[in-house]
Amino acid sequence: MNYSGTNCILSALVIMASCSSHDMWDVPHYGSKDVQITSFSCDTITLDAKRTSMLGEWLMVEDRLYFFDEAIVGVKEYGLEGEFIQEYIRHGRGPGEMVSSSWAASYDRRDSSFVLMDSGMAKIHGFDRSFKKEWESKSAFYLLDTDSLNHEAKWRDLLTHPSPERFEIYEYNMDCRRIASDSGKLYIPIVSDHIKFNKYYLAAGSRTYFREAYLFLKSNADREFSELRLLGHYPPAYRKGTLSVFSEYDFYPDEGGITVSFAADSLIYHFNRFGDVDYTFGCGDAKIAGRYPAVRSFEAYEKEYRAQRKEYGYYGRLVRSNGNVFRTCHLDKDGGWVLQIFDDGTKDMVGYIPIGGNWEILGYNDGLYYAYIGENLEEENFRIVRFKFNVI
Repeated sequence: MNYSGTNCILSALVIMASCSSHDMWDVPHYGSKDVQITSFSCDTITLDAKRTSMLGEWLMVEDRLYFFDEAIVGVKEYGLEGEFIQEYIRHGRGPGEMVSSSWAASYDRRDSSFVLMDSGMAKIHGFDRSFKKEWESKSAFYLLDTDSLNHEAKWRDLLTHPSPERFEIYEYNMDCRRIASDSGKLYIPIVSDHIKFNKYYLAAGSRTYFREAYLFLKSNADREFSELRLLGHYPPAYRKGTLSVFSEYDFYPDEGGITVSFAADSLIYHFNRFGDVDYTFGCGDAKIAGRYPAVRSFEAYEKEYRAQRKEYGYYGRLVRSNGNVFRTCHLDKDGGWVLQIFDDGTKDMVGYIPIGGNWEILGYNDGLYYAYIGENLEEENFRIVRFKFNVI
């Protein structure tokens, strides 16, 4: 076992949080706050990254960790002690191969299958548990077209008369950096960069965008993108139309729909399978004021993005694992990161843990949770933290 020397114990940590005060949809809100945990402990293991680009995404399936390389075609498999096991997927067009590397990946636990989006944001690929390719999408995601007749005339009409109800107006939302597959259904976060329908230009109607744009494309996980459906909208916190810097969201599918957390909103929203919000949970952090400067153009977005992301607090990753929901939070004035922990049944907040960065919670095995916390470029390794906690 290779430890980095990190070990921490927190005792009787009291949660200090408050619920959002902005306008809410008229739906039930669940869960309480000010709950204590009795202890939190963690250690860190390192994994060899020499045969990777060190850029990519992690998934955890049972007692295995998988690294999906963003720059090099291939998936690396590791054990939970950090040992390298084997590699899957090669460059090519044959069985078990991909032409492009993976940009986003998901594991469908009910179907025991992997779904990958390639780095060209183009095709979706389906693999079984042993990474044998089962299907590849027939068309590129960004060329989704529900009507092949009068193709040129249709695109000309879309250019002059954009509609949020048209699949063709959307593309993959790179800010979210995630896809999800559950029970054979695929959830892809989407965004529109149409000149007349986008989140950047207030004068061009960004208020309309945040009110009418959809969040997800939902389909069957197959080569045809069958049963396409647009799903979900931004919550009321975005109605002023000036929050493009904090417009990303994270999510996980569940039995009744999909649960979503937004960067600029303290609430966590549950959308049912029809795309309607049926309840909320979650509480805000007292050190995230939620008062963001207005950004009214793409030029301002590019100029101010880095500074605002450092200065202002926002809500980060959202993951459900082993009966708990985890959400990372970046505090105002570059005040560091904390991890909120909610009971998935009661929706109560049961933990509030200071952490060293935007942890990516990966999963749970044999009494321990696992999270990716970054890489060491000089030593060419990945760092995974393992942690556990007790609740009163």
